[in-house]
Amino acid sequence: MDHWHAFAYSGSRPTDAQGMDPSSPYAPPETGFWLRKPQLMAKDCATPLGPQDIDDALEWLRRQTHHYPFPDTAMPVAARLEYARQHLNQPDDVVWAWYSGRTYVVRNLIRCPRDGYPCPTQFR
Repeated sequence: MDHWHAFAYSGSRPTDAQGMDPSSPYAPPETGFWLRKPQLMAKDCATPLGPQDIDDALEWLRRQTHHYPFPDTAMPVAARLEYARQHLNQPDDVVWAWYSGRTYVVRNLIRCPRDGYPCPTQFR
């Protein structure tokens, strides 16, 4: 069954090599690669969300923008959330990355399962 895992990263912008290292704490440049990161690293942000949990997933995204606001010139949060809802209903990934001040912020809802990437919950 399709579901999503919510992943969060905040910090300096990583290089591709840093992000692709499965043991590194950096956001990967390839969204599916989040599923290969150690579950321990994502303990506070990797939550399986089923299709019935789309509202919960959108609420998680909305809360993230309170901690790390978008720049004033960015698309409004409500419009972003509607776009995210459309992607979740397809089902597809939701990938958000922005700078909040000097902090690089990544908030992703990654569809699982997917070819070549095992579900991280099977390793808990």
